[in-house]
Amino acid sequence: MVIKKKIFPGQFKNSIAFRYLVIASTFLVIVQLLFGLLQIRHNFTRQLSSLEQKVERQGNFLSAVTPEAILSLDFLALERLMEETSKDADIVYSLVIAPNGRALTRFLDRDNPLIYRAIEDRNLDKNILTRIAAVQQNSWVDEIRTTIISEGHLIGEIRLGYSIENLQQEMFSAAAIALRNSIVVSILLTILTIILFNRQVRNPLRDLVELSQQFAAGKLDLRAEIKRDDEIGKLKLAFNSMAVQLQNSLESYRSTFENAVEGIYQSTLKGQYIRVNSAMARIHGYSSPEQMMAEIKDIGQQIYVDSNLRDHFKAIMKEKGEVKDFQYQVYRHDGSVIWVKENSRTVCDPNGKLLYYEGIVEDITDRKQTEKALQQSEERFKSLVSNIVGAIYRCRCDANWTMEFISDAIEEISGYAASEFIHNQSRTYASIIHPDDQEPVEVDVNQAVAAREPFILEYRVMHCDGSIHWVYEKGRGIFDDRGNLLYLDGAIFDITERKQAQEALRESQERYTLAVRGSGDGLWDWNILTDEVYYAPRFKEIPVLVAQDLLKPRRVVDFIGEDIPVPQSVPRTPHG
Repeated sequence: MVIKKKIFPGQFKNSIAFRYLVIASTFLVIVQLLFGLLQIRHNFTRQLSSLEQKVERQGNFLSAVTPEAILSLDFLALERLMEETSKDADIVYSLVIAPNGRALTRFLDRDNPLIYRAIEDRNLDKNILTRIAAVQQNSWVDEIRTTIISEGHLIGEIRLGYSIENLQQEMFSAAAIALRNSIVVSILLTILTIILFNRQVRNPLRDLVELSQQFAAGKLDLRAEIKRDDEIGKLKLAFNSMAVQLQNSLESYRSTFENAVEGIYQSTLKGQYIRVNSAMARIHGYSSPEQMMAEIKDIGQQIYVDSNLRDHFKAIMKEKGEVKDFQYQVYRHDGSVIWVKENSRTVCDPNGKLLYYEGIVEDITDRKQTEKALQQSEERFKSLVSNIVGAIYRCRCDANWTMEFISDAIEEISGYAASEFIHNQSRTYASIIHPDDQEPVEVDVNQAVAAREPFILEYRVMHCDGSIHWVYEKGRGIFDDRGNLLYLDGAIFDITERKQAQEALRESQERYTLAVRGSGDGLWDWNILTDEVYYAPRFKEIPVLVAQDLLKPRRVVDFIGEDIPVPQSVPRTPHG
């Protein structure tokens, strides 16, 4: 919808335009007058400063060239210098004064009316300094004094008197002309400006203001009519563009606000909701935002399970202007308790006064329950691991067997704390494997991983006290869905005592065999249950016993000491 407004030629002649013309013209004339006065003042000050600087330069020049003439008492040269200096129309007198106050030169500009009157005044003393003092009584005359220094000693003083009368007359004359011209031009420009402004600016802006007021009242479908491609036309174009963007933004915000998964709210400092979206009401168990805003009168008492946290929330907002990841428990409409996480900020007016809070609330009850279940699971896992005799581990399949996790039981096996192996913090697990077993361990593990099979190892580790321990390890590789090896999981058990028992049994068996063979007796052993007989090797060498054929009714299993398996005393290596 476009608002159109016709501009009639006779509108300029109405009383409002006429009054505006008179007021604007008067205002511009006054401004020009004030500007002219300020310009006069500024120009006069600038010219006066320029005059003072010129006289100062003259004084500095004289103070630089007069020492030689003074020291040589060449007063004629001094007079010529003063006469040359006084040729400047603004300088009315120039003197050289000795340190004792006596005038060394007497040059005065007799053509200057001020000097002439002082010379002709018979009531004055003929002393030149007296007459100069009379000249200085005039407000238009000022004086510059410059000392004359030679080799660090004061030998005199230059006094230059100058008049600003000519300057003032010239400035006032020029300012009067400029002011008159300015007033005439201002009046003409005022009339022309008012006409053009009224037609080209005032009326279009008035239409745009009326349109803006209607737009602010809620008529968001209104648009300005663009007649010209000038500044006003561009302003209307910008207005239409902003109107479209604002309308789209409001619709987008409304859609986001209403359809957001998270709860969005605005609340007063005293604890009442100004606005909540549907998700906010749903999180807290209300059927609609209107119900929630109507029933909640005090957020701290009705929403917070721990009302002290509301005070803590307000303190943070006051100090920092925002809160992030603020977690707390709230009451739902039915009285049940849930966990929420809130991110909020303060909203202030241009003067910094706090107006309200606004923020986003998320229901994190499921996450809290998951965290609690995970914590309980970790506790059960720790309890289970602590009750296992061996060390449970998860490590990388690298040269160091870098441990991601290993249980505390490894300390009983190696003497080193579990924390020392995690990510190779103090030492690597590979560093405690016996040097002779490191390569076999690596080979067997890699073969098992390549075949996607478990590995079973027996190898030696070096205890922190210097002793050697035997361990039994069983583990397997863990792979992802693409078949990439992630890590190794397994368990390590100390089998040192079992190894020592096996070694003791082997040694005992060897001693027994040696004893039987060395006795020379025909020893035998009959197992009544199995009807099996065991004979010593010497038994076969006794003819009488063999002749009696004692072997026939029974099954001879073996001769004691012959073909008895004897464990070999060799280092155990990992095997699959």
